[in-house]
Amino acid sequence: MKEKRYFCDYWFGEPTKVTTLILISSLILITFFGSIIGYNVIMSNYGYELNLYSVETYEYLDEIANNVIKKGVGIDLLSLPDDVVKYEITTENDEIIFKYYLDNNKDMAYAVSANMTVKLSNDFSIISKKPNYSSEEEYVKSIKYDIGRDSILIGFFAWAIIMCLILIGGTIGAYISRSHKSKNLS
Repeated sequence: MKEKRYFCDYWFGEPTKVTTLILISSLILITFFGSIIGYNVIMSNYGYELNLYSVETYEYLDEIANNVIKKGVGIDLLSLPDDVVKYEITTENDEIIFKYYLDNNKDMAYAVSANMTVKLSNDFSIISKKPNYSSEEEYVKSIKYDIGRDSILIGFFAWAIIMCLILIGGTIGAYISRSHKSKNLS
């Protein structure tokens, strides 16, 4: 006659190849489907941010640099427009780095506010100007990357939460099974 097996014998027993296969396949499947769901939720809530790039905004940033930086004189911070919410001035390798930020996307989740980094020589001649996005394609690519990353994280966390719930429920069930086994064997 075959001996009766209890749930606790399986739960507290040695892991098998089947257990490992189930764990890995659940990681892949739950993460995949959770990522798809997360992507759709993010796109329905924040997809409009992909269309917020404005060439005029970056032309305006360029104008600000031309109006504020006086060659041979310095940076006229008093002539910064009111919509410049933050600026930084640092020096690096005999160059002055002037970075300033607009508040155009301050309430957005993925679209960062437009900013410009201007490198200046010691006599305040402009060496280079670099906006945070040089084209709409770069802007869209950056946002899509961030949305994709967050979607994968959502899928992974969905798997982790499900595994935690299974672990908690299985452990409780195994202890109940162990007490039933003790009663039946005594």
